[in-house]
Amino acid sequence: MKNMKLLSILGVIIPSIGIYVVADYIPALNSVMLGLLIGIVVGNVFKLPTEIGNGLKYAGSKLLEVSIVMLAFGISASSLTAMGLPFLIKTVIGVLLVLAAAIFLHKLLNCKGSTGLLTGFGTAICGSSAIAAASPFISEDKEDAGIAIAVVNLIGALGTFILPVALTYIELDDHQKGFIIGGSLHAVGNVAGAGYAMNDLIGDTAISIKMVRVALLSPMVILYGYVVNRQKGTDKKASFNLPLYLWLFLGITVLSFFIELPEEVVHYLKIAGKIFLTAAMLAIGLRLGLKKLFQAGKSAFMYGIILFIIQLAIYGLLVLF
Repeated sequence: MKNMKLLSILGVIIPSIGIYVVADYIPALNSVMLGLLIGIVVGNVFKLPTEIGNGLKYAGSKLLEVSIVMLAFGISASSLTAMGLPFLIKTVIGVLLVLAAAIFLHKLLNCKGSTGLLTGFGTAICGSSAIAAASPFISEDKEDAGIAIAVVNLIGALGTFILPVALTYIELDDHQKGFIIGGSLHAVGNVAGAGYAMNDLIGDTAISIKMVRVALLSPMVILYGYVVNRQKGTDKKASFNLPLYLWLFLGITVLSFFIELPEEVVHYLKIAGKIFLTAAMLAIGLRLGLKKLFQAGKSAFMYGIILFIIQLAIYGLLVLF
């Protein structure tokens, strides 16, 4: 069994290196989404033996946790202090309101499982990486993370094209438009694509706001997980019994306030994190049946669209004050 676990890990890491390289040449697809899609196609075309399926389940879980720790090196805690205080406060308020809306909407729509909650966290913070960070803490079913990542990437891609067009017809200055883009779009790539498509000032502002959201990942995953677990009836003490990967993630983020690693080292650590996350999504996709993807994905997509509209309204109101 140990050999199968090791083979499963190597079996998804090796192709994920190629997926990471190839993804740069495929428009509108990052390596994480591409790995998930390849896994879904292969896993549904070929029936995998039970032993391999169990190995992939282990690989997906462990690689997800490792990727989160690696990705922590790419989060700059200094982003929290790099902006003016008013924008910083508004961004923190915006993230908290979207997270609260995510939990409320999940209860209102009576969503089953944790797919909606993970979609909500990815929407509020930074897309795929946020979902990966919250998944082991919130959901016991790693397939929920794969579905949530697919949903968030799809909505983020739609927003990248729609939001710049919509904002051209709204009377706001460039900083305000950048604030809305940076506060509402899901992944850094979405924000950069939409912001710089309008002009450099909007792009710069949007990226700055987005980096604040990314820097909030560590405290928010603990807060969000605590609230969600309390609502599930988890004991308060148990809610703060954080898994090792989260302690490491939090520790690295805090250390970034005091120790600045060379940019080249951070660059390669971020690449390694992306490859591990791609490998985790490949492993999850290989075990994700189309029937479950359609059933859970359909409701998660509607949930994600509604939450995205609420998010736009929140940041649209915040920018006026």
